[in-house]
Amino acid sequence: MKLILKNAYDSHVHWMATGESETRLSLKDLSSPYEVQQLRLKSHHFRGEWIRGFGWDQTKWTPSQFPHRMILDTVFPENPVAFIRSDGHALWVNSQALHVAGLMKSADRLPDPAGGLIVRDAQGLPSGVLVDNAMDAINGIIPPPSPSLIKSYLLAGAATFQRAGFTHIRDMTCSKVQWEQALSLDLSKNLNLAVDQYFDISANSGFAQVLDLARRAQAEQSPHLRVQGIKCYFDGALGSEGALLSRCYHSGSCGLQLMSRPELEEVLCKTWEASLNVAVHVIGDEAAHRVAEIATALWDQGHKGQLHLEHTEVMRQDTILLLKGRNVICHLQPCHWLTDRRWIDERLGPLKQHLFPWRSLQDNQISFDFGSDCPIEPTSLANTFDALTDTARSGIPPLLGDVTQYLVHPDASWTPNTYSEFSQNRPVRVTFEGQIIWQAVDPLKNSQVTAHWD
Repeated sequence: MKLILKNAYDSHVHWMATGESETRLSLKDLSSPYEVQQLRLKSHHFRGEWIRGFGWDQTKWTPSQFPHRMILDTVFPENPVAFIRSDGHALWVNSQALHVAGLMKSADRLPDPAGGLIVRDAQGLPSGVLVDNAMDAINGIIPPPSPSLIKSYLLAGAATFQRAGFTHIRDMTCSKVQWEQALSLDLSKNLNLAVDQYFDISANSGFAQVLDLARRAQAEQSPHLRVQGIKCYFDGALGSEGALLSRCYHSGSCGLQLMSRPELEEVLCKTWEASLNVAVHVIGDEAAHRVAEIATALWDQGHKGQLHLEHTEVMRQDTILLLKGRNVICHLQPCHWLTDRRWIDERLGPLKQHLFPWRSLQDNQISFDFGSDCPIEPTSLANTFDALTDTARSGIPPLLGDVTQYLVHPDASWTPNTYSEFSQNRPVRVTFEGQIIWQAVDPLKNSQVTAHWD
């Protein structure tokens, strides 16, 4: 069966990070933290003196626990090391990195930052794992990529999405330099990708600065770049136990709230006043509920604006009822099930009944669509279909109707004559504005065609 999608859409990605991912040391195949000694460094793994890696996951190890800095000290004694966990919400660093960042201190001299966790060892010193906002001290001192490198990452990321059959993406992270380079690519007719752009709030770029950037970028939009709004983080991720839950993990923590209510209220009000949307990262059920309460209170006070809830991996029915009829869109990544199903019962317990609530969102007529969170997960139509099939087998209420309506861009008029052809859910040809921009070497042929243009 061949499937044709017009304006095939991955609704939640990190465009530059996708292109940059190949330059980081890959840690995804580690079956033990000690296997780092078998890794071979290449020049592109360095940023200045820093060694960068991505993809470790302690849930694949026995025992399943966070690694220690001393393992890295033995293998990488001379350079600071920053290895990102597979969910992007924790860093594993060595002693050198902690010293450079001024973090090698006891808890009484260096408490956890708001919305962050410095994991401690038996001596009370940082173990080498930093969760959520605690990562800011490290991320803020790693040298940033040059503008030319950023442009190369954007081109590499665009090629990744094209090879996967996606012509439209919703990018959730953008800086001033990235915007400038993306704009340059589009104005020089070197961007065969349509991008809904969000600008993210981080420790290095506060809300006022990001809002100003987004407002200025609005006036510079090009044919394939559309400024949509501001992105912020309210909680962390399940794998690193930062997702904010209404019950505790086995560790005794219920997760992390990364910003206060007044901070979120300011982001919502001022961004909406600027006629921009707000996207809020919420993975845990309690995070989703608190954000829903804050937003509905503001709507009831007369504030107007659209709220996007990112991930909504665990969402209770009372939260969904609170959002019913409101100006909200949820963005889910079914593919996370393929990674999380190994340990999801242990993490969630009875909260598993609220996992991946697409059916309840359907029943309550709340808009949503699907994405991949690439490079956290590969951008892949096949993975989405596989995850939807397997979640239904596992007791999660299945999606009703045509899945592809959640995989196409809502603006069918953007980029006319753009469509992607899939066979057995694998891409075989991508046409962008009438031009074939990617084609499989030996496309699978099937005369039976199903076209979806919604």
